[in-house]
Amino acid sequence: MTWQDITATIIAPLTYWEMPEHRIFWVYLITAWVMALGVYVLVYRPRVQGKALSFIAYLFPKNIYFHKSALTDYRYFLFNRVAFVFMLAPIIVGSYTVAEFTEFLLLSGFGAVDAREATVGVIAAFTFFAFVAYDFAIFFTHYIQHRVPYLWEFHKVHHAAEAMTPMVAYRIHPLDDLITGSGIGIMMGIVYGLYAYFYGGMLTPITMMEVNVGIFLFNAIGFNLRHTHIWLAYRGWLGHVLISPAHHQIHHSVDPVDYDRNFGAMFAVWDWMFGSLRVPEPYEEITFGLGETSGRYHGIWRIYLMPFVDLTQRMKGRPIAAGAPVADAEVDMRDLIAARLGI
Repeated sequence: MTWQDITATIIAPLTYWEMPEHRIFWVYLITAWVMALGVYVLVYRPRVQGKALSFIAYLFPKNIYFHKSALTDYRYFLFNRVAFVFMLAPIIVGSYTVAEFTEFLLLSGFGAVDAREATVGVIAAFTFFAFVAYDFAIFFTHYIQHRVPYLWEFHKVHHAAEAMTPMVAYRIHPLDDLITGSGIGIMMGIVYGLYAYFYGGMLTPITMMEVNVGIFLFNAIGFNLRHTHIWLAYRGWLGHVLISPAHHQIHHSVDPVDYDRNFGAMFAVWDWMFGSLRVPEPYEEITFGLGETSGRYHGIWRIYLMPFVDLTQRMKGRPIAAGAPVADAEVDMRDLIAARLGI
């Protein structure tokens, strides 16, 4: 790697706003702000009845965007996104590696098959199933990050955010990122490999700006509101199908009633199947963070190191600073799914 490459890596986070593969891409931010304007006009102003802030003050309240927690997020984003390239990118399990391995296993076990024609319908189905695999991978890795005590110590970093801004999406411990990124790579890679086997080579999904159209729409339809104070709730049947920003805000609640709820990214059906879905009310006041212990994670090095401190304490059987706990009960996921499906 040349000095030019290193320099480009260092300044790359400052250019994420122009890259559609990143969640703070300008299109995703603008669509979130447009949706926030709708909430402001249709929900917020009628609710406060004449005591409304201006839209800009509503969208960017100083007490949130200049909160100590938020300031930590900005610094961590700039530092960790550079570190990510050197520490994690080389070891995350990639989808194309898994795809090649999946295709190899199928060829070894069943031999070659006559390649089928990749029609428009096939490409559309491939795009959809790749996105479903992406979404389920996020859900399942998120689920185990809460349910497995040792993994929770690293995931706590994300939940320690007391002020919700879009940058909280990047408040992820490197080991947490490794699990989620590898889970996505494995799940999507299996889909890629299956289609490559039956259709004679790797297929290309339908894209928008070179991003899978499902992932693009997921990011564009309010992703950047889920880590904010703006309450946009999907209710009724829609709240059982899709995860709204309010679903995810409930997930970040400090209230014990809301612990281990709404793990999903796009589809709420996974939470329904696993018994963790809570559909939001029309409006709720939510306090975010881990309570009194959130302050332990104010600072870049605290984010990196505190999980190892707590993990060591847990392994030694010593008390750990309080925070949203992992549920103690052992849950058989097969029983949960079978109960939900009535089988």
